[in-house]
Amino acid sequence: QLSPMIMAAKVTATNKAVEAVDHCMRVAGGASMLKTLPLERYYRDVRGGLSHPVNDDQALVLLGQQAIRQM
Repeated sequence: QLSPMIMAAKVTATNKAVEAVDHCMRVAGGASMLKTLPLERYYRDVRGGLSHPVNDDQALVLLGQQAIRQM
C-alpha cells in the first residue's frame, strides 16, 4: 500500500512528464516519432507511467477518500 504522499507525487510527476514530452513533440513535429530520435522513446515511457501501479484514476480515488476521512 502506497502512502497518500507517494501516490500524489507519482500522479503529479507522471502528468507533468507527459505534458513536457507532449510540448517537445509538438515543437519537433512529425520527426519526433522517428525511432532515431529519443523523443519517441520518452513519449512511450511517460505514457506508460500513467498506467503503472497505482494508475492515476485509482490514485485520485484513494486520495479523495483519504481527504474525506480527514474532514
